[in-house]
Amino acid sequence: MKIKQFFFRGLLFFAMSVVLMLASCSSENEPELNLDDTNQQTTYIKDITIFDESKENSIVMRVSADDPSIVENYSKDNFKIIPVPIGKTTAEVLTNINVADEEETNGYIESDAQAIAVNAPEINFETISKNLNSGIKNVAITFLHPENNDYRASWSVYTHTSDQDIDHVAFITRHSVTRRVYIGLEYKPYSTSSWSSIIAAWKKLKNKDVVNEQRSICHQFKLRVKTKKSSAYTYSFEP
Repeated sequence: MKIKQFFFRGLLFFAMSVVLMLASCSSENEPELNLDDTNQQTTYIKDITIFDESKENSIVMRVSADDPSIVENYSKDNFKIIPVPIGKTTAEVLTNINVADEEETNGYIESDAQAIAVNAPEINFETISKNLNSGIKNVAITFLHPENNDYRASWSVYTHTSDQDIDHVAFITRHSVTRRVYIGLEYKPYSTSSWSSIIAAWKKLKNKDVVNEQRSICHQFKLRVKTKKSSAYTYSFEP
């Protein structure tokens, strides 16, 4: 009887260990779950480390959304960071940017009014840390958003927020002939301020258009971009 009890106890301990191990492995592959206490909305977040081509400069980008499948689709391959050296402007560095151009769809293309009216999912991006060489003052970021093959649901809104009480310049440029980019830009002068509009949503950017807005007193910028397909725009926030 004692041998049988010992056997079953051992079997139970082994089964529990396997369950705990599987649960641990599963959680490592899932974005962190965070509950926003402000509006009781569940938000999934994922922090991604991204290096430039030299591997000498890096940032950590936080991706968040209310749909875990959206967050899970992002990896370091969906971003390209471009170092901006001291003494150079972002616009100067991006002069030679070369991004392959593609059609928005394989046939049907909405009008501007239809595109603006689409109720698109919103995805949030925030650079939470930077590790830059001494000769680099900042980075510009090109997004290679995951593709959505369903053209009727492929518009998305990407919200980019700047560092608080650090950044005073918001920069964005469109670099696609066919893929449309619409933007809205807001800022808070102080932490206690409400959001004030700089550019009302949704302003359409033409190819090679540049927006470079400066505010001497700025707590934070919020740049919202509505587009579809990938690598149609590059942006940066600068001190």
